[in-house]
Amino acid sequence: MRKNEDYYRRTEEILLLKNYSRNTRYNYLRILKSFIPYMNKSVLLPEEKIRNFLLEFENRPEQLKQVLCAVKFFYRYVLDKPCPFSLTKIRKKKRLPAVFTNEEIWKILNTIKNKNHFLMI
Repeated sequence: MRKNEDYYRRTEEILLLKNYSRNTRYNYLRILKSFIPYMNKSVLLPEEKIRNFLLEFENRPEQLKQVLCAVKFFYRYVLDKPCPFSLTKIRKKKRLPAVFTNEEIWKILNTIKNKNHFLMI
């Protein structure tokens, strides 16, 4: 347990020295608080440990990218090793644009009083 606290403290110091933003420091430390014990309790190879940890975030691609960056930061600056796991690109979920119904379009068009504005739309 002492080793985990040392890792956490050292990560916090390095984040401050490298002048990371307050939000980034908070998020990285929050992620690593769950990652470090996960790494110690698992008997898998480091690459498999990281892969399994990242799979917990598979439904949240925006957060997955930050988790991966936090893990890479931990390996690179705290453990002084290259990260054994690499992921080239994380795709964002595609979201459909909002589409107006015919009634909504006519409601918008009917609120326009100026003819020039009406022609622009």
